[in-house]
Amino acid sequence: MSSGTRKDEKVQKKTFGKWINAQLAGRGIVITDLYYDLRDGHVLLELLGVLTNRSFVKEKGKLRVHHLGNAYTILSILKVRNKVKLVNINNVDLVDGNPKITLALVWSIIVHWQFRDVMKESIVKGSSGLEKILLAWTCSATQKHYPDSVKDFGDSWRNGLAFGALLAHFRPDLVVWDNYLRIQNHTDRLDFIFNTIRDHLGIQKLLDPEDFLSTPDKKSLMMYIMCLYDVLPHDIVPLERGQSLNSDSECSLFGSPFKTPVKVTEEGLKYEVYCPLHEDMVQWLLDAEEKLNSMRKVHGDLPEIKQLFEEYKEYMEELNYNQEAVGEVLELGSKLIDDPNLNTVSRKGCSSSSEEKMKELRGWMTLTEDRISRMGSIGINLEDIDKQMREHSVLQKDLESQQTIVNSISNFIIADIGEGKSEGHVSSSNSNEQELEDQVTALGERWIHLCVWIEDRWSALKDASKLWSSFSTEKEVLNIWLDNSMSTLKQVERSPTEDMKELMIQLRLIAAIFLCSVSKLTKYKSRVFEFGMRVSHGSCGAERPMLSFPNV
Repeated sequence: MSSGTRKDEKVQKKTFGKWINAQLAGRGIVITDLYYDLRDGHVLLELLGVLTNRSFVKEKGKLRVHHLGNAYTILSILKVRNKVKLVNINNVDLVDGNPKITLALVWSIIVHWQFRDVMKESIVKGSSGLEKILLAWTCSATQKHYPDSVKDFGDSWRNGLAFGALLAHFRPDLVVWDNYLRIQNHTDRLDFIFNTIRDHLGIQKLLDPEDFLSTPDKKSLMMYIMCLYDVLPHDIVPLERGQSLNSDSECSLFGSPFKTPVKVTEEGLKYEVYCPLHEDMVQWLLDAEEKLNSMRKVHGDLPEIKQLFEEYKEYMEELNYNQEAVGEVLELGSKLIDDPNLNTVSRKGCSSSSEEKMKELRGWMTLTEDRISRMGSIGINLEDIDKQMREHSVLQKDLESQQTIVNSISNFIIADIGEGKSEGHVSSSNSNEQELEDQVTALGERWIHLCVWIEDRWSALKDASKLWSSFSTEKEVLNIWLDNSMSTLKQVERSPTEDMKELMIQLRLIAAIFLCSVSKLTKYKSRVFEFGMRVSHGSCGAERPMLSFPNV
């Protein structure tokens, strides 16, 4: 990894963390380490709850398997419910705190929610379209005070003048341009503008002047500009023909019906192929409709009519160009609906795959339950407990390795059963579906039993280890005290006296040692008994009755 990449990731880690803290302000949640604090999924689920105005159930356990479950829920919320595009992001990397994956996930969330209004207004999809809109807006707003100077989201912003020109344009009451120019030091200039924006526009200091000592991180800068865009006037500035605004790629008026050009033939007609095509087509039609609704009305001015004619001409050309592709998708959908065998074949294939995975999981559970039954009680000494803790760590990893299969079964079965019920199949089919649903329910119960037992066992082992450590410390203290007392008694024995007064002092000393010994030994005996009872009767969770697992 290059030093530039490391610098960008460091800045993104900081700015993305600040953005999350700003969204969660008032909820008593503050993250200090983006990679670590997002690993268990609690913060991200809370964040998604704020962004969607909904509440999501969290796995409260502290095991890795619970963290993986939360991460899987997060990805499902993003991909399934909110149609957020996630590329090469999985729950394992998130739980592992993978920097690249964590930053990519948070950036996807920021783009979807922070930039959502811009995406709607711009019509252009993807980061390049977003960049064009933001850059067009900033170029227009800074033209008066800082003309032709904002060319990108990089070095154009290092000296702080672009920020000042932007704010002087929209809020001259906050930034007087001539006074702003008198601030010679770039760092002081940036510090002033960031503080002003925070104090008067309510945008947190997501960036620091130090981030501009070299070329600033593009994503972090775009995120901050987007926050300004949200609170300042932002009429869309139309791009001139041929103007690329330093974009890496050219964008069409409102894109293609497909994210990537695909020609689907009858031989390749499959439900899983059709679904993404249909989604892309619907999104394209919505974009086209939105573009049409946003077009200006025709007035009597001839130059304006000519300009509008060019816009409509371009719009109609693209409609005509993609009309065949849209019709093709609709025709494919009709064939899918009319095909009496397609759904049945697809369902049978899914069912077969699900049953194989269920069989695999059922076999693993049986072996694991047998493995658990032979683990026995909590060890009777610290060495045994340490050994059991190592064995339990292996068991935990084995459980986590099955999480993917469990998630896969959940996805297949829920969809399969849901489709079957909605299609009103014959009674024999309903019977098979009910049987399949019962099997899934039973497997789910076994899985939950395993997770609960493993978590309780781990807690019990940790409690027992802590008790043994405390017990060993008390034993050492008692042994030291007994050794010192014996030394004192031997000293008395070696120094006999006939002096009555001295003899009384020695007797009192012996009596005190005796009484203290009785007290300490009684207390120690009580602690031994208490420890034994806690281990034997499970008050520390060490000896819960072995769970009985339902048979499937």
